[in-house]
Amino acid sequence: MIRNVLKPDGTVHIEQQVGNMRYDLTTGQVDTVVPGAGATNLVFGADGRPHVELTTGSIRQDLGRPGFDTLL
Repeated sequence: MIRNVLKPDGTVHIEQQVGNMRYDLTTGQVDTVVPGAGATNLVFGADGRPHVELTTGSIRQDLGRPGFDTLL
């Protein structure tokens, strides 16, 4: 699935998710997404550090960081 994502800084990125890998086609960053309970995911960033994401409708929030992504 390819989608546009509006980031908190106002930029629009193109993402593609294949299985558990999320590719940011704009920056080249690759994240590993591990599904959790309900609308939460454990995401390992390119640097290997994990963070928890909560997705509600078209809003994806990285818990512990300010702002949110809007999935277009």
